[in-house]
Amino acid sequence: MNGISADQVTTDERLGNLERWRSDMEKRFAEAFPAGDHIGHCRYHALMIEDIDARKKLRRAVLEKSIAGLVWAAMVALGIAVWQYIKSQVRG
Repeated sequence: MNGISADQVTTDERLGNLERWRSDMEKRFAEAFPAGDHIGHCRYHALMIEDIDARKKLRRAVLEKSIAGLVWAAMVALGIAVWQYIKSQVRG
């Protein structure tokens, strides 16, 4: 066997198979992303997540301001109604 043991042959075969598998996985990984740019793909998703968060914050702020405006409008309307009632009671 030319001085090479059966264990060495088995090990070499396994290493060859492992190297082919790793090479295939790298190729598939690169093909999974546009232009093989997985880092750019991650950045894109990070930007999308930031945009979604910003929209949620804006929506929440608009809702809070709308509710505050409605509460103030209700308080002013109630104040005017009370004032008109008092005026009508005083005039008799």
